[in-house]
Amino acid sequence: MHSQVESVYIWEGEICHSSEVAMHIKCMAGNYDAIEKIVIDLHPYEVPELIATPITQGLPNYLHWIKETSQS
Repeated sequence: MHSQVESVYIWEGEICHSSEVAMHIKCMAGNYDAIEKIVIDLHPYEVPELIATPITQGLPNYLHWIKETSQS
C-alpha cells in the first residue's frame, strides 16, 4: 500500500504541486549516513525531503525491535 500525499512547495521561485509517496524509514541514528547516501543516489529530486527525528519515548518492545532489525 502506498500513502500518496499532495505536496505544495516553492521550487526555483515557482509554486509546485506534486503527488508523492510518503516513506518513513525506522532505524538507529548510526545508520542515517548510509540511508542518506542511498536516498540521494536513488531519488529523482535534486533536494529530496530527508529528515531525522529523535525518539524521546516509545513502547519498549517496539524500540527494541527497531534496534534489533537495524543492525547489519
